[in-house]
Amino acid sequence: MHIIRKERADTEDDDDALEDAADMELEARLIAKRIHEIIKTEQYTAAGTGDTRPYRYGDFAILLRAKTEAQALSQTLSLEGIPNYTQSSGGYFDAIEVQIFRNLLSLIDNRRQDVPLISVLCSSIGSFTFEELAKIRAARKNGAFYETFFDYAEGDGALAERAKAFLDRLTQYRAESRLVSVEELIGKLLDETGFYEEMGAGVNGDQRQANLNALLDKAHAFESAGSRGVWNFLQHLELAKNNADIGAAQTVAADVVRILTIHKSKGLEFPVVFVAGLGKQFNRMDVNNSLQMHAQYGMALRFIDREGAQRVKRDTLARVILSQRVKREQLAEEMRILYVAMTSAKRKLILTACIGKLDERLLSSPRKPTAWQVIKSSRPAYWLMMGARKYISLTIENREAYLAAVP
Repeated sequence: MHIIRKERADTEDDDDALEDAADMELEARLIAKRIHEIIKTEQYTAAGTGDTRPYRYGDFAILLRAKTEAQALSQTLSLEGIPNYTQSSGGYFDAIEVQIFRNLLSLIDNRRQDVPLISVLCSSIGSFTFEELAKIRAARKNGAFYETFFDYAEGDGALAERAKAFLDRLTQYRAESRLVSVEELIGKLLDETGFYEEMGAGVNGDQRQANLNALLDKAHAFESAGSRGVWNFLQHLELAKNNADIGAAQTVAADVVRILTIHKSKGLEFPVVFVAGLGKQFNRMDVNNSLQMHAQYGMALRFIDREGAQRVKRDTLARVILSQRVKREQLAEEMRILYVAMTSAKRKLILTACIGKLDERLLSSPRKPTAWQVIKSSRPAYWLMMGARKYISLTIENREAYLAAVP
């Protein structure tokens, strides 16, 4: 178990999405470091046969409680040189290469759009740096960015010439889009921009190129159904994005680290399993609701005193009892989910968490926890810190070591 120190203390009402994302990025860098270490220094011995071989990326799986964290984890691992695959609804349309190319098609259809324009300009297709875009924006601080960009392209200087050349290319692509099919247009754009080759040369290159090939397949299917035009194709993609079955049509290479939710991993086993995000607080939304509902025990509400000058809400005994029942059942489910995650490992189980005021938490963690202390815990990591911990190798990590990218 690896625990990264946090500066400020964890609180019971701590529910900061931005901080959770920052913690997940730190854990991703820690996970990347451990994967590199295991592949370089350790051997995998297959059960039964006794055959020994080096570890490869396909031996690793990372399990998460919620799929919302998968994309951020995947991006950080890619930056650290770890090929990975995340299986989540809508994952195909979340891929950066698909987003950039959709934005390029959107600009060809209508170049007066800030977000697609900036997205393409910052990619290798536009090759503009953030500093150059800031310089362009400084020329006129008010109004839409595309208007500033158009005006800047009419000026003098090397940067203005590049802006004009980019707009000329868009004009050319727009003219061609009226003469050729969408499938032919996408193929032409992939060839002329060099975007396809660039995606193939990077981390997860095979998967990224497969995603772009899938875009060609979607264009072919779109036009086979009798539809035409870039705008109509973009609307078709938007509808597909809202359909989980279509959105998940992502191709995965063999030797990659899998990123799965714990629910998706049920029944699966991997040689090395990382369970990440264990320092994140349990979802207590149902417990805190004013209206408590239970299939077996009915429902209960808070009492509102209407007689005084102020309408004061008070808890009723029925609601307190029902909320505690709901809380215990939710924690029991969280325990079962944690059990599923921990039993997915064949050879190595590595747990990661970010915890605030860690020394105090370790000292206060009971060696013989009572049922009430278990129920009172607000994070899975707190459970794992209880007891004698004689079966857990605990490593404390300094946060500063993971604020910069792992070499």
